[in-house]
Amino acid sequence: MPLRFWSFLLLTTLLIARSAVAQAPATSAHPPVRQIVPFAAMLFYEEARTLAKANKPDEAMAKLKRAIEEYPDFFQARFDLAQELFRRKEMVAAFEMLEAARRLNDRDARVYRLFGTMMLEQGKPKMAEFGFRQAIERDPAFAQTYQAHGAALTDLALQETASAARANWLTQAELQLRKSLELSEGKLGFSHLHLARVYEARGEKLKAAQELETFLLKNPRAANEKAIREAVAKLRASEK
Repeated sequence: MPLRFWSFLLLTTLLIARSAVAQAPATSAHPPVRQIVPFAAMLFYEEARTLAKANKPDEAMAKLKRAIEEYPDFFQARFDLAQELFRRKEMVAAFEMLEAARRLNDRDARVYRLFGTMMLEQGKPKMAEFGFRQAIERDPAFAQTYQAHGAALTDLALQETASAARANWLTQAELQLRKSLELSEGKLGFSHLHLARVYEARGEKLKAAQELETFLLKNPRAANEKAIREAVAKLRASEK
């Protein structure tokens, strides 16, 4: 496979995972922690949200910090601040803030989803797999998490030297990616790219090519269409 294609796929994985964290609500099965937040802290938090929507991230972050100063146990403010710190690549501070949020509410899938995303970006698929697995346990209906979990499992497999363990990771990855397509009713097209990685790693070149072609059918204006078509051609040529 062309290196630039797999680099594009990794970047896309991270963007999808980040988007999933931002979009995912707390589920009814695992509701947000119920807190009686002091008025001053809530006021700062609402101001932070308004500033964020106005594309003023620095001012928004300052307000989040003020909200936490007023009420140190403010889960949502800490979680939002962890996301913002992660967006800014301030990883140590982001981890510390996320851990503080986790201690306040261990039931919220978004905490583990963000942790998995952070680990994936740092090239630590084993820790990413743990995070996404924990998120799925807490919110089993959110399709994007299965996609990210499948990506992490695939990365684990590609790092594995023992053939039996490698095969196991690839099997699990395939199951998670298929589940993401099932839950999304086929809308998570990037799962086909990850399935292509799974099949290519197994030596199933034709199936890998078919997954890439399915992705292009669903995304005819894909940004990296040329590289994907080149990958398809090479995969099919290797099977002749």
